[in-house]
Amino acid sequence: MSGQFRADVEPIGAESVTEVARFLQENTHEGLTAEDWQRTIAPSWTSAAPNHGFLLRSAGHVVGVYLAYYSTRSVDGRDLSVCNLATWVVHEDHRIASLRLLRALLAQDHDLFTDVSPSPKVVRINERIGFESLSQVGQRVPNVPRMSLRRRIRVVTRPAEIESLLTGAVLQQYLDHREIDKLEHLVVVADGKPCYVAYRAYPDLALGRVMVALRQRGVVAILHVSDRDVFRTVGPRVFSWFLFRYGRLFTLIEERVAGFRPRFSKPAGIRLDRMYRGEGFPDEAIDYLYSELMFIERTVGSPESNG
Repeated sequence: MSGQFRADVEPIGAESVTEVARFLQENTHEGLTAEDWQRTIAPSWTSAAPNHGFLLRSAGHVVGVYLAYYSTRSVDGRDLSVCNLATWVVHEDHRIASLRLLRALLAQDHDLFTDVSPSPKVVRINERIGFESLSQVGQRVPNVPRMSLRRRIRVVTRPAEIESLLTGAVLQQYLDHREIDKLEHLVVVADGKPCYVAYRAYPDLALGRVMVALRQRGVVAILHVSDRDVFRTVGPRVFSWFLFRYGRLFTLIEERVAGFRPRFSKPAGIRLDRMYRGEGFPDEAIDYLYSELMFIERTVGSPESNG
């Protein structure tokens, strides 16, 4: 692609999703097909989104993309708008125009911008424009067999039963994410109180280089828990369930996701960059729902993260 043509910035609308998906298939190393990218760019819950991010077009061709996901979250009784900055890829002949995509995203009127999978280079860019780092420590938790004396703890995975146990915003979060490829869901109930958990079970081959860093044969990575107080009580039972369900010896979870450091856990030894820009959101209220982490299997801190 010649660099002599001007590149124009356009919002990614429904009419350009197929073209953008093809560009991402050809210019990333995520291992996703164009069809996978289409589902990732425009999941069902984004029908009311203002766009799916922004693209660069030159001589009629897409030469750059910065995806985004939008959501409205309730904090202290206030509804606040969130824009998650996701995959950022620009053809090498047009890298000089890369920041125009970022500026287009940040020019939108949102209460909070998040970037929860930036590459080291993007981290440096974000720091210069006012993004702050979220507190996070990745913990590797051994999945130890455990029988609880509390008979009222149970793990539920059947969709119909999950829906019957959840209510309000948490039920909507489950419904919005339940169709995402390879994202798994369970509800663990303790003394009648449900806690929704979203996670991925990584097979050996899916981890690639990350498996070397973790020094183990596959992991389960927990991305979200809806009730940290309940999870503090039921976490050991969930880790044990992962062992028997998937044969995984370890679970990877961040302290800020779990709300505590699980017993017998150790630092995972992998890089986890999570960033945000905005006011009105306390650190503990920022989670990874409606973000790229729910779609792309770079959750465990892959060094190949593009931003």
